Amino acid sequence: MNSTALRWSEEALQLLDKIPDQVRPMAQQMMEMYVAQQGLEEITKDLMQNLRASFESQYGEQQKCPFTGEVA
Repeated sequence: MNSTALRWSEEALQLLDKIPDQVRPMAQQMMEMYVAQQGLEEITKDLMQNLRASFESQYGEQQKCPFTGEVA
């Protein structure tokens, strides 16, 4: 990471506050690591939402049967 501190937009901080207490520090660290690796300087609401969508598409909270649509 470069010497520039990462910034959090006000909207991103509001989203961060909605993450459950027990996982918030891990989520914050993961966001900061990703942004630093990408060479970015600010964490925004859009970035957080895009990362969440990407994570959910890879790991999904629930698995649906491709034939019936029922949650397994």
